[in-house]
Amino acid sequence: MPFVLAGCWPNASIEEVKNADTIVTKEGGTIRLIGVDVPKLDSPISQEVRFAKDAFRLTRKMTEKKEISFRTDDQLKNEKGEFLMYVNTKDGRSVNSELLRQGLAWHIHSPPNKKFDRDFIKAQKSAMSNRKGLWQEWKTRPDTYRASSKDKRFHHPSCLNGWSVPAKNLKTFQTRWDGFWEGYAPGDCCRYKLMWLGDPPVAIR
Repeated sequence: MPFVLAGCWPNASIEEVKNADTIVTKEGGTIRLIGVDVPKLDSPISQEVRFAKDAFRLTRKMTEKKEISFRTDDQLKNEKGEFLMYVNTKDGRSVNSELLRQGLAWHIHSPPNKKFDRDFIKAQKSAMSNRKGLWQEWKTRPDTYRASSKDKRFHHPSCLNGWSVPAKNLKTFQTRWDGFWEGYAPGDCCRYKLMWLGDPPVAIR
């Protein structure tokens, strides 16, 4: 894949959209979209599957049988060997941003790949303000959610990892909504508690 190392990978053809944030190319690479996390198609939770299907359809609509381009950031691959990319359509639209703008994904801080973090947070705030997608049914009650300013993850009040955040990195939010609004994402350790098993009815993972 000679183009990837130069920062762009033009003229790639899509073999398969595996998930809203994961694309396989005919050139032999698996692409993972930078800066977004999406609901999972294989989730046992029906609400999540519903939004996962919407996100999946959006990525397919924007990429399959379309001329698209890929752009890298500082880190080329993740631990799975997937290429970390920003995906753009021929007319310049960002698939990463559009998933956030339609409320079908949430921003996840992914250093050192943070070139478009501000744009992604802006797109997410737009979806939240307009109650699109995942945000349309969002309800929450105040609590104390401990977060780390280093990795930009926030935790369920009962999560021990939240209580182990060093004081110099500690940030707190009164609601989960506040955490998302600031561009933070749930910690992997308590993702389901915060998203699908939190205050009923919860409409995001």
